[in-house]
Amino acid sequence: MKKLLTTAFAVCLSQLSLQAQAPVPCAYSFELPAPPIGWTEFLSVTNGTTRYTGGSDASACCKLDGTAEYVQVQLADEAGPITYFLQGKVAAGVTTWLGTFTVEQSVNGSTWTPLHTFTGNLSTSAFGSYTDTPNPASRYIRFYFTNKTSGNNVALDQINVARPIPTPAQEINASINSTNYPVGATYYTQTPISTPQTINVLVSNLGTSTPLVINSANLLTSGPGFTIAGAVPTTIAANSSATIAVTFNPSAAGTYTNQLIINSNDANEGVYAINLYGIGGNAATEPSGNISSTLLTFPESKSYKTKVRVTCIIGEKFLVVKSIGAPGIPQDGSQYLIGDAPGGGQGKVCFIGTSGTNAQEFYPTDVRANTPYTYTVYAYNGFGAYKNYTATGYDNMVTSSGGQPGTYYNGLNPSASTFVTDLHAKINPHTSIFYSNYKALIVKDFEARDTTAGQRVITCAESGENVIYTEPFDWTATNMSREHVFAHSWMPNYPANTGSEKPNYNDFYNLFPANFSDVNQIRGNKSYGEIIGTPAYTYKGCKIGFDANGTSVFEPLESSKGDLARAIFYMCVAYNGVDGLAWTMPTVQQQDVLRKWHFQDLPSNYEIARNDYIYEVQGNRNPFIDYPDWLCSIDFRTMNHINLSSPCAVTAINEQGNIKSYALYPNPATNVLYLNYYLQRNTNTSLYLTDVTGKQVLTTTSQDAAGLQEKQINIANLSAGIYTLTIQVDGSVVHQRVVIQ
Repeated sequence: MKKLLTTAFAVCLSQLSLQAQAPVPCAYSFELPAPPIGWTEFLSVTNGTTRYTGGSDASACCKLDGTAEYVQVQLADEAGPITYFLQGKVAAGVTTWLGTFTVEQSVNGSTWTPLHTFTGNLSTSAFGSYTDTPNPASRYIRFYFTNKTSGNNVALDQINVARPIPTPAQEINASINSTNYPVGATYYTQTPISTPQTINVLVSNLGTSTPLVINSANLLTSGPGFTIAGAVPTTIAANSSATIAVTFNPSAAGTYTNQLIINSNDANEGVYAINLYGIGGNAATEPSGNISSTLLTFPESKSYKTKVRVTCIIGEKFLVVKSIGAPGIPQDGSQYLIGDAPGGGQGKVCFIGTSGTNAQEFYPTDVRANTPYTYTVYAYNGFGAYKNYTATGYDNMVTSSGGQPGTYYNGLNPSASTFVTDLHAKINPHTSIFYSNYKALIVKDFEARDTTAGQRVITCAESGENVIYTEPFDWTATNMSREHVFAHSWMPNYPANTGSEKPNYNDFYNLFPANFSDVNQIRGNKSYGEIIGTPAYTYKGCKIGFDANGTSVFEPLESSKGDLARAIFYMCVAYNGVDGLAWTMPTVQQQDVLRKWHFQDLPSNYEIARNDYIYEVQGNRNPFIDYPDWLCSIDFRTMNHINLSSPCAVTAINEQGNIKSYALYPNPATNVLYLNYYLQRNTNTSLYLTDVTGKQVLTTTSQDAAGLQEKQINIANLSAGIYTLTIQVDGSVVHQRVVIQ
């Protein structure tokens, strides 16, 4: 987009770019939303950032808990001493840390040599401070978990890279406006058209004895915009400096680039090059050309995550906007962070990358099942308020899948007398993951979504409250917790000293994010129920009050009722009989209330995606999300099998209207939908099945008698996707979401 030059003003705006290299000196304490320029974190469990809340300075620190996990820094210049803090993390009562942890250095980022090796000798009681000095030629430092022993982790904190200690030999260094510019750095500036600007490059000799000899200083090209003004110094004494003046004088609007090359007798940096980037007027030159359709692809797409691969070969950088509706067009001069919505559209920025021929891959947040997402790439040039975006972007659409049980349930028959024990054997045993890993796995990689200003947001499942925070996520700072839906005190192996860290205590299907003080603590171990009359307590979408039986109950957010009910049903089946204990529905919890919620609030796209995600990390599924009708085959009060023809809790719709209740199953479905509904009098019934565009794809009418009606709806010829079933009887209309696989 071209930006009109509205006024002329004498402003010099500079910015240091290290092109993915960290300057020297630099530091990282693991408290930023993302690593600084030049720093990389690879943590194999999540391929993202994990943190311990208590570090060497009582704030966040890095958690390394798997072999080959590492933190790496690519340096732009020679490094001096490197200090860092380490502590071995072990289970309570263990005093000896086991494993191997290595601090390594590299010239090229591929061949590594050890600087310091720790083998079973990290303190577990406190952080230790360590210092190592790399070779002058090294430009990469890596903190590498070489060999993890089960139950032993590493906490890493406060990495500081200092300047090299001065020596008698000559050593060149360059700075502009008191900011160091190492070899390969870029100096950014802007000035109005035909308004000269002087850039004073201060060249210093950091050596303590030998003079620095400047053999030459010139620009890479003789193109317009940049020129060297005045004489170039030839010799700089030890501990002294001299100036090379460069003039930037743009004759027209747009971008100007060049390179200042200083040749000297420095032993390591005999050729010292600084990139120069100038903008004449109010905006950089707009990127030219088109982004090819082959440069935006999706190598992996599931119900809960999509891998996006982007290669943008026009412009200097690009941003990717993820949307369901219109994405919105980035506005020239605007600066966007992850989570921002460009141009007032419905899309959000989900990635910012550097253009080039190498593909860049990322996983956007907030991917849910059965949802069509459009990803749009916009290239841009410039920096800060002088960015210039392409007027149009290239987009591509991918629809996330929905429900991926595959052959998981093969051999199970809900009509079989052994169905309850067969289902238990299918979903338990499974992988038990530490309770503390809920933050790294569920919060970071599934529940958290990007929001404006580079922040993130997580939602309380029981109240609907959205909590906004800046990474790293911290339970205490956000007043959030992990709510046990099947309350801990309901568990047969309660109390904590026998239940804590057992698979049932850690089970991710039973844990949901919840506000700690206003929801989790208030609910306590109250049963779920429906409140009659005025609640005694309300917070956002949840409340506490008395049900029709006079029992004090907790009623959660309407849209979460089915999710929570299915978690409790799952827990009963998954753990019944484990350690010889009976996991029947707790006497304080009404089974029929949860059955009703289950059918009223069938699995949403969020819950389907959550089921698939937990299946990936925990190794089992919640069957009542995959097959909601299976609920009708189990009496959870006794954990006995009941015949499918036995009464099943169906959804009450309108006690005063003609439809009294209905049940729809299976959902998701493949070939046939079964619909049962109860009529209070003879009437005509119409059924409509509508797709996401509003088009009716199936219509049936029938004359029904009072009583129970049982229908079969053939959906074998319909495409997979999300539909709405409408049941119309006299003045009663029911809408039900249906997923066809």
